[in-house]
Amino acid sequence: STSMAALVISAMSMTAMLSKLIFGWLMDRFAHRLVYGFAVLGMCTGFILAVTVSSMFMVLVVAFLGFFAGSILPLRGAAVLSQFGAAFYGRAVGLITPFTMGAASLGPLVVGFARDNGSSYDLVFVAMALLILPGILVSALLGSDKTD
Repeated sequence: STSMAALVISAMSMTAMLSKLIFGWLMDRFAHRLVYGFAVLGMCTGFILAVTVSSMFMVLVVAFLGFFAGSILPLRGAAVLSQFGAAFYGRAVGLITPFTMGAASLGPLVVGFARDNGSSYDLVFVAMALLILPGILVSALLGSDKTD
């Protein structure tokens, strides 16, 4: 229903907004690789929960997923700054942005195609979890930052 869709989108937006503040605070106090790994693990967990829970709990799952997905902007900024330094920040973000914008642009098309040709979003959620799971491994490989 339209009201349920509005509730789900609102829940995701509110928790994403809150997470930006919380993850910004975490990045100021803890090693970036740990905070990033925690965020990626949270997103993977959210996608897997979306496949396994009943529709009655989907608002909670989407709020959970929104919390971790909302962490991406403060995490990316802090990680790029600590890994490349202020002198190369603009270049690094300039190289990263086309890939993230491309994924963000193509994502809805791929998800819509998958949903139209299947009976649910389950395969999409599992694929998303599998695609971002390597981020946990990458976070372990990040170099030292000012909080290590």
